[in-house]
Amino acid sequence: MTHYLILMAFAALFIQGFNYCIQYDPFTRPEGRFEEIEIGAHNKEIFWFIKFYGQKLLPKVLWKPFFNCPVCMASVYGSLFYWADIFAHASIVNSRTLAIWFVFCVCLAGMNRIITKFIHS
Repeated sequence: MTHYLILMAFAALFIQGFNYCIQYDPFTRPEGRFEEIEIGAHNKEIFWFIKFYGQKLLPKVLWKPFFNCPVCMASVYGSLFYWADIFAHASIVNSRTLAIWFVFCVCLAGMNRIITKFIHS
């Protein structure tokens, strides 16, 4: 049980850090396009281009779970952490691991919600 709590803490820290590292303030043209040239150096973080080009390449429905919402990001990045851990320990995939995966992602989403609320309050 403590193994999953530690894994969840690492996943939450990764999600919060990644979410911070990809932030930028876009300049929006009147026709609604984002312009990377207009982004000032003080308005973008080190990996801003991941979010910028990801939003150009991915459909809008995938923006929240990949870039825009730490709570939603728990489903994608939490799954990566969970399944990497399962396969690293050569565990058998069965109904128990699938149930724990669901609970892990929901708890990670809750943890990210608490962290995000704490950061922005």
